[in-house]
Amino acid sequence: WLSIAALLLSGFVMVFIGYGGFAFLPRNISLMMTVGVLMAVIFTYIHFGPWQQFRRGVAAADWPGAEHRIKTIRRLVGLNLLLGLATVVLAAAGASFS
Repeated sequence: WLSIAALLLSGFVMVFIGYGGFAFLPRNISLMMTVGVLMAVIFTYIHFGPWQQFRRGVAAADWPGAEHRIKTIRRLVGLNLLLGLATVVLAAAGASFS
């Protein structure tokens, strides 16, 4: 949780101090910020939704329910991985993307 907070906070500080706000951001950095926030939202959803349901299912020995939840978690983590890779591509593209 601290890592997510530090990443988001440092990103927003860089936007406002380094660029003067979102209105002045290059397109690739704006997209990187959007993807980063989306990744944080997905992680938060995983933690408070399917992960908690998975834990309850395991505790209750509801193996089919737990299996369904872990599959959901796996898909969402895969999506976050792809979004993270897209962020790397946007960062590497730099100003040529804009």
